[in-house]
Amino acid sequence: MSYWYRSGTVDVENGSKSIVGSDTLWSTQASAGDLFTLDGNQFYEIETVTDDTHIELKTNFLGSTAEEQSYAIIRNFTSTLSAFLAARLADLLNRWHTREDEWSAWHNGTVDGGPESDGRYPFTDADGTEVLIACPAKMALLNGYTYIAYASDASGTDFTLTFDADLDYIAILRVAEEIETPEASDFAGLWFNYKGAQGDPGDSAYCYIAYASDASGTDFTLTFDADLDYIAILATDTEIPSPVVGDFAGLWFNYKGPQGDAGDSAYCYIAYASDASGTDFTLTFDADLDYIAILATDTEIPSPVVGDFAGLWFNYKGAQGDPGDSAYCYIAYASDASGTDFTLTFDADLDYIAILSTDTEIPSPVVGDFAGLWKNYKGAQGNTGPAPVLAGTSTTSITIENGSKVFTTQSGMELSEGQYVIVSSSADPSNYMHGQIYSYSGTTLTVTVTNIGGSGAHTDWNIALSGPKGIDGEGSGDVVGPAANTDNYIPQWNGADSKILKNGLPVPAGGLAGLTALGGKMDAVTATAENDFILAGPSPFSWVKKTPAQVKEILGLLLTQTAESVGFTLSGGTTPKTLTVTGDATISETPANLGANTFTDDQILSDHALIRAMTKDCGLAVYDAGTISSGTYNFDYSSGSVQTWTNGGAHTIGVTNWPPTGNLGQLLLIGTNLGAYTLTMPTVNWIKPDGTLTTTWSTYLAANTGRTALQASGTDMILLWTRDAGTTIYGKLV
Repeated sequence: MSYWYRSGTVDVENGSKSIVGSDTLWSTQASAGDLFTLDGNQFYEIETVTDDTHIELKTNFLGSTAEEQSYAIIRNFTSTLSAFLAARLADLLNRWHTREDEWSAWHNGTVDGGPESDGRYPFTDADGTEVLIACPAKMALLNGYTYIAYASDASGTDFTLTFDADLDYIAILRVAEEIETPEASDFAGLWFNYKGAQGDPGDSAYCYIAYASDASGTDFTLTFDADLDYIAILATDTEIPSPVVGDFAGLWFNYKGPQGDAGDSAYCYIAYASDASGTDFTLTFDADLDYIAILATDTEIPSPVVGDFAGLWFNYKGAQGDPGDSAYCYIAYASDASGTDFTLTFDADLDYIAILSTDTEIPSPVVGDFAGLWKNYKGAQGNTGPAPVLAGTSTTSITIENGSKVFTTQSGMELSEGQYVIVSSSADPSNYMHGQIYSYSGTTLTVTVTNIGGSGAHTDWNIALSGPKGIDGEGSGDVVGPAANTDNYIPQWNGADSKILKNGLPVPAGGLAGLTALGGKMDAVTATAENDFILAGPSPFSWVKKTPAQVKEILGLLLTQTAESVGFTLSGGTTPKTLTVTGDATISETPANLGANTFTDDQILSDHALIRAMTKDCGLAVYDAGTISSGTYNFDYSSGSVQTWTNGGAHTIGVTNWPPTGNLGQLLLIGTNLGAYTLTMPTVNWIKPDGTLTTTWSTYLAANTGRTALQASGTDMILLWTRDAGTTIYGKLV
């Protein structure tokens, strides 16, 4: 008879002694005392063989619950020393586990727990007798107070009120009155050893398990290896510190069954078609095809055809459902509940809405169709909100000087980074600081001061919005008037120092010609090319004497000249005339106040401000960059703030020549077919609908439009802007 029995499979349950077999013959092939194992590492002694499919172990199964598992039973093992020692060891472990389980259940028991739901839990003594004892929680409910203590001996050594498995003695004290802090002396005479007496030393027993690839011990190892077919079990009462292959001589046996027969080949083919005849046959799933055929065979078909599936077709889709009921919904808008100003088009100025649901189509709804359905869908007008805070004050002690200055001021002011402010002393406004806001958060305002007046430290600051500092004027020093003046005389420059006025000269013949330029009515006096050219402004007069070339330089205009005179080509008289510029003019002096002038060509301000301009009938020039198909294309801002292009191939875009730092530059890009080819954007802070920023174009596009790309055929508009000459660019899809 073989040492091993492995026929069938088993079902095992963690914590249970019962083993259930399938296709097993345990009544004749297993006996009490044989060893049961699943993995060759953990062995259990069989206590009882019930029938062919049921056995009981001597101890609980410790592995995981599982079904239809391979197993092994080692037979004819009961008469060996190892079997005896294993049985004794198993019994000892079982008793120890039982005691620990009973003690844990009793100590943590509840007032209505235990086998009889009365707060009493079982304890088993050394003879196997079971008694029920009330748990601590139950005893606490009885009259008086119950205290439980633990110690290492009957004198209360190592006294504690906390359970300690290393302490062998227990004392239970029941008193009528509460003991606030129990001590060892309170339990005198109550100590008893609740653990069984120390058993006699057991006989030494050692069990060694080895594995090999054959009965000679080839590839010997003490570690389980699923690739090794042979096992040897050595039971001895002598310890072997380092077992070797020779120790297992004669004990080797093959614990694996023979290799099973090769399984039959099986093939499964699935095909699809539009009807039971196999029309539109395909082996690829197609949701538009209603029929399926499944062919199972033990013969491979390298290239299945429709004939292979004859008679196997069936419609795997359900029948077409009945047509649904017709439903129509019409929405109308009006200014009141009577349908005044009736329209089917949404109008934000109309307060009433009517929704009509019907199963009958109305080709052209009219106001009467919505009678009784009108509802005011707008809430009542809210109260006027508080006026914005545009300025504030600060008591921060700051010394007047250029640089970064931090003020503690009011929160909630309408101030933001980049705006200009002037901070002046309330007592003396001539003490001031002027500059741009670097940051404003809460009550902290940081200003980069670049222009100051006065001196000293002050704590009475007024803060107000301002604009950038104007362009500095030319010249220096004082101008002294003429020693004497005469009516209709004009002061003239002192040629010695070019700034001290001499006595005036009479107005030359020819009179004054009207001229509108530079802030109002200007009078020009004709002169020959060799003489001085004199300009005069409105009262209070500021007389200037210049040559014709200097006048041209100051005005930045192209002037005409005749044989007799040098001046403007305007008719005489005293009525101001319109100045017509006939060519390019670059005005690069201090800002000019222009009257009713007509410009027939480009005017270049060279980054200077156009202040307090009132524009009318103005448009933005559009620059067309054409079709861009590859590489990198930089849109030149100087070409215009509106530019267009067509995407003809994958390319990258950028922007150059933004306005200088401190000025807002906005560029509207209008692109055609931008989604047709890959378009790489510059680094831009894209503003998502929730106000947060992202520099990832695809993330912004998905959040803003729900799309993954721009239009492959159509027009998209992208707005970019910057305040620092392109260092930080913001953008959004318009």
